[in-house]
Amino acid sequence: MDEEPKSNKAKKKLLPLVWWQLLLFLIVAGLATYTSSDLDSTFGKYIIESEPIPSATNKKPSGYSGFFELNKQVGLPCDLWGLPYRKLKQKSGTLMIVAPVYPLQDFEISQILQWIKSGNNLVLLDNNLDSRYEMLFKAIKVTGRLGKKRVNHICQVSTVNKESSHVNNLVISTDTYLDMSDPDKSASKILANIGSDTVMLAVDYGRGQCIIGTDPGLCANRQLSEKKYWSNFQFMINCLRTLNSEILFDQKCHGLTSSDSLFMSVARSPVGLILIQLCLIFIIALVSTSQRFGQIKQLTFSRVSSSLEYIDGLSSTYLRAKASPVVLNIIANSFKTRLCKALNIAPDESIEKIAEAWQQSLSNKDANTLRDFLYSTNDATSLSDEELLKLIKQCNELNDQAKTLMKVG
Repeated sequence: MDEEPKSNKAKKKLLPLVWWQLLLFLIVAGLATYTSSDLDSTFGKYIIESEPIPSATNKKPSGYSGFFELNKQVGLPCDLWGLPYRKLKQKSGTLMIVAPVYPLQDFEISQILQWIKSGNNLVLLDNNLDSRYEMLFKAIKVTGRLGKKRVNHICQVSTVNKESSHVNNLVISTDTYLDMSDPDKSASKILANIGSDTVMLAVDYGRGQCIIGTDPGLCANRQLSEKKYWSNFQFMINCLRTLNSEILFDQKCHGLTSSDSLFMSVARSPVGLILIQLCLIFIIALVSTSQRFGQIKQLTFSRVSSSLEYIDGLSSTYLRAKASPVVLNIIANSFKTRLCKALNIAPDESIEKIAEAWQQSLSNKDANTLRDFLYSTNDATSLSDEELLKLIKQCNELNDQAKTLMKVG
């Protein structure tokens, strides 16, 4: 049995090393992705926001990510909502909307009202209570108005409401206030007010309830670092707990939509970043396999014995058949065809015309040699070995003379 080549042995030794390198790349890519994402979230807290986005996924000062996590910590069921509002009928719970970046359209408000009427709830915190909420306010019989601008103002809460449990006061920043247009006011209650100005109230609608507030920064991330704002978080948690349902933090109003595609979900996660890095590594490795690296080595190619035997056998066959004219005809016709192509003339032209074209193209070469060779190949009926070798040698010399011409052609 033949011994295994050394190259195959070397490849088998290198294969485990390649797998270990890929594993190391995977670990390094994972650590780099995790570190960079953590650094980005930490660094983002100190960058001034160009536009406040009170989204539950925004970890910057204006975001509500801290309040979202706080709800989870106290045991309130909560989730993110990024689907169209028409799909709310498939869920039950409380929709929390905070200062929409993209105003709600009338048909969307209509869908939300139908959902509330069927026994669900809405929490809305926004200080832009203009015509965008006209349909909503008309339905729940509430009006909004502009008033005195107050910043970090101490706001009293009603002690008779369950929402005020363990809360002494709120710290409010707003210039918008609420009024109830319901004459008997039986379906509504004031949750927080500054004197005669109401800043938060609850209104029953159908079998559900709406809680409207005028301070969108009530529970923003920036409030978490100072103790004086902690009562705001306690108050909002009390409000959500009294509703006794799952809280859906609306992300659609901030331009963030949920994707049903598994590919998009994975691509946006750290796992997707790692897979992208691995794909880049794979592409580099693939390109590298087609390149030459390291020291230059001489490659030796030995003639295959079967090819040489084939040539010897074919030569012996021609020799025994005394087919020297046939051999000469094959060689001469091949040369003549390539030459005529280079001279831009047809191969079936007369020998004199071919010689004339040769003389015009190669003025420093004698056309008589070419003419004699072509006549000799046409007239050859029987040739000795010596004559055949002489004519083949002559063909090689003519081929060398016309080599430049044939390259151009």
